[in-house]
Amino acid sequence: MAGRNRVPISVIKSHLTKEEIKARQESEAYYNNLQRDKLVPPEQLSQRAKLKYMEIVDQAFWLDNLSADLLASYVHSWDRWLLLVSEMEGQAETIEYTDEATGEIIMKPNPNRRAMLDYSLNMQQLSSKLGLGNIDRLKLVKPVDENKPENRFVALKRKKA
Repeated sequence: MAGRNRVPISVIKSHLTKEEIKARQESEAYYNNLQRDKLVPPEQLSQRAKLKYMEIVDQAFWLDNLSADLLASYVHSWDRWLLLVSEMEGQAETIEYTDEATGEIIMKPNPNRRAMLDYSLNMQQLSSKLGLGNIDRLKLVKPVDENKPENRFVALKRKKA
């Protein structure tokens, strides 16, 4: 099954052998018992970033110790992005400067705007790797609707049998 997304054993509709089912259940049990003891915010983060780090750790139960560095990078980008947003409130999207050689006035994009876009792109990429978005979480674990109503044709067939 190379190239396909893994789904929990409870969702699989195809027929699997007992050995395949057992192997899948063991791997799922491993991922259900993730180590989370090292998910503490790094010292170099600001106080606001540390609070965001711990908020995400509390809510995202699927993160483990291996995700700590990615999460720190995400929170750092988030913090820098917020700083740039507050700086950009009083600034224009473009800045003008005078070329010393020709003396003409040149409009140039604000460098803070480019930095904001870079941090935003970084946050977007890291959030998909960490499973912080709705769509990304669905790729990690597919929800099972247990209250799904039974198909009426299946119910009729069951009554006849």
